Amino acid sequence: MVAVMGRVLTFGLVLLAVGCRSPAPSPPVLAGPAVPASRLAEVPWTLPRRLSAHDEAAAASGPPRLRPIEPTVPRIVTEGTCDPLLRELGRIQESLIAAVDPMLAGLESDLSDRFAVALGAEDRAAVARACPSAAAVLSACRLRAEAPCPVAPRVVAAGAVVLAVPDRATLGVLLSCVQEAALDRVTMAARTAAVRGARAIPARGWLEVLARLSALVDLVEVVEDLCVPRRRRVPPAVYEGARAALARIDAAVSTGAEVAAPARFEPAGGRVHVAGTGAFEVVLRLRPGAGSAVPLLEAATAAFEAAVRDGVRCATAEPATAYGAVLPDGRVVPVYPESFDCAGLGPAVVPRRRATSRRPNHSAANE
Repeated sequence: MVAVMGRVLTFGLVLLAVGCRSPAPSPPVLAGPAVPASRLAEVPWTLPRRLSAHDEAAAASGPPRLRPIEPTVPRIVTEGTCDPLLRELGRIQESLIAAVDPMLAGLESDLSDRFAVALGAEDRAAVARACPSAAAVLSACRLRAEAPCPVAPRVVAAGAVVLAVPDRATLGVLLSCVQEAALDRVTMAARTAAVRGARAIPARGWLEVLARLSALVDLVEVVEDLCVPRRRRVPPAVYEGARAALARIDAAVSTGAEVAAPARFEPAGGRVHVAGTGAFEVVLRLRPGAGSAVPLLEAATAAFEAAVRDGVRCATAEPATAYGAVLPDGRVVPVYPESFDCAGLGPAVVPRRRATSRRPNHSAANE
């Protein structure tokens, strides 16, 4: 089962971790995976902007008269949404997961089988003598077992595709064991299984698609952060630059996986976190082949982020305002001054209240 960690309907950060698959003797030889058509540049979206609930009334009769007031947190509403963009990202990710699922279905079983072979009878006996409680766990680590071995190598894809093994602390918890020599035997077997398993992975586009899926994790994270509602103004040029970058991402995602030279796993270090299990040590990291779309995805993601972060104006996380607007009836109401004048942009167009684009937010202090 490929577990996609993160919010689906609310579009949180997506992480891919491989877990709990039916056994297979080795990764099957399958036709190359199909890639989805990406349409990120076509969907309508706007960065959510926080404004005072009084901004619209203050602008109703022309440019308002602003005056200093004691800092006040007004009732805040939100204008704009990134939901269509995030929905399209979710659709692409689901399509890519479906494309690589046949390979992943056999890969984890293969890694589990290779671990069962690498941890020979002598090693099993030594571990069981040192840590009797580990014997029950390792008894499940056998060829063609119904469930994958819990201490075998894992494939983790989140920004980079890696083969990883439980680190010392995680392994100790999984085996209920603190004997260093015993843990060393299990770790060595897991590392051997990872290296041997990497050599047997079919290269007919599957790893290229998996690498694209992993690269999209970074894009989702960027979009999630940029789309947190904030006080700001967004010049039209920001969206032009963002759409240009998204068009490049569309082209990269939609390119056939067979155009890239075979990807390969290379020795690497570091740690990754596997949800529900713990920290894992990276043994091998996937390096995309020549002609891969992954570098294009990474560059376009960086360009998208830069277009937005560098292009917005008058951005602040401060919920309080020190300005009020004088209404025609003489009342002074707290407003956000950037709604009327910001870096030469002039007054913002504040639309009439629409349920789909403006949402009350009574807890402004969390921004």
